[in-house]
Amino acid sequence: MLLAKDREEQVNVTFDFTAFEIGPVLADPVVDVAHDFGDDALTVQGTPAVAGLKVTASIGGGTPGCVYDLTCTATFDNGEVRSESAALAVT
Repeated sequence: MLLAKDREEQVNVTFDFTAFEIGPVLADPVVDVAHDFGDDALTVQGTPAVAGLKVTASIGGGTPGCVYDLTCTATFDNGEVRSESAALAVT
């Protein structure tokens, strides 16, 4: 999925793990931000929130014209580790 935000905006990005149908998220999820050019201006604010099988992260900053890859990794109660991804363009 490709999302977009203005550099000054703070947005919530939700990662949906319901397709895995393997139980509730047990451990705190981690959201990583990557960019091809090493730009680290986009940041995850605070701790991602868990609601059932969905994880929401608050994202801020970024460099206009850049697209960032966001990856949320979570551990489920059966020990499986899964990841969901999203792309976020900054305008």
